[in-house]
Amino acid sequence: MARVLPRQRDPRHPVVTLEELLAEQPVTTHPLAGDYRHIPPGARLTATPMRASRPAPLPGQHNHEVLKEAGYSDDDINDLLTRGVLRSLGSRVHRSPAG
Repeated sequence: MARVLPRQRDPRHPVVTLEELLAEQPVTTHPLAGDYRHIPPGARLTATPMRASRPAPLPGQHNHEVLKEAGYSDDDINDLLTRGVLRSLGSRVHRSPAG
């Protein structure tokens, strides 16, 4: 696809389509969602390299934790889930501790 250019800081590069660009990205496997194309970070830092230590979250996976931090109670969050206001692959109804 892209050919190596001389070390003369030549700014030319072939124009590629989005499909061609995505087809070159590495495939990553999510434990629940399956295979997907992983787009690596744009910057490569040698002193602090970036690497994924866990899979990407599913849509809405952290709804409960985020809403709890925002001050919502378990009952409020469960009500939102039950009414369909929150809908995601990762959300589930939480039980409040007794007492």
